[in-house]
Amino acid sequence: AAAGIKLGDIYHFFKAFHVQGARTADIMEEIASSGLLDKARKIIVYGDASGKNKDTRSIKSDYDIIREFLANYKTKDGRHLVFEMRVPLANPPIRRRHNIVNSHFINENKQVRLYVYDEWLHEGFMQTAFKKSADLVEDDSLPQQHVTTAIGYTIDYDKYRTSEQSRTIQL
Repeated sequence: AAAGIKLGDIYHFFKAFHVQGARTADIMEEIASSGLLDKARKIIVYGDASGKNKDTRSIKSDYDIIREFLANYKTKDGRHLVFEMRVPLANPPIRRRHNIVNSHFINENKQVRLYVYDEWLHEGFMQTAFKKSADLVEDDSLPQQHVTTAIGYTIDYDKYRTSEQSRTIQL
């Protein structure tokens, strides 16, 4: 999971949450313990279309777990969270996603619209690659790849589905 802020069409990602072998509930607890949920005005959850599928170990999907956690969370000052789920019916085409992320790092007008302040995330973006001898299949051997891919889903979703300016936490 990664936390960030979207201002217009500019993204700032400042914190990654990564626990090897963690369950969705564990990540949600880690995010809550960081204090980020208490600071957010509105949380927007983005992610992979496959997160809607029920896990074989549970009767709930990842998004069911996230939705339930956020709905039941109370901030330190007693507020209930305002949140929205923005999950695509299908994941975007890989080439389109890579192109849109690259164009946010820097476009032909030399504009930067994607800033990454977390060293672990930065490393993941720098090492993003396709599998050798595979046509448009990402090498997901790095743990960061899952989070950087999810950030790509976030930018793609916003580009093709909404232009709302908001403070977001991308999970």
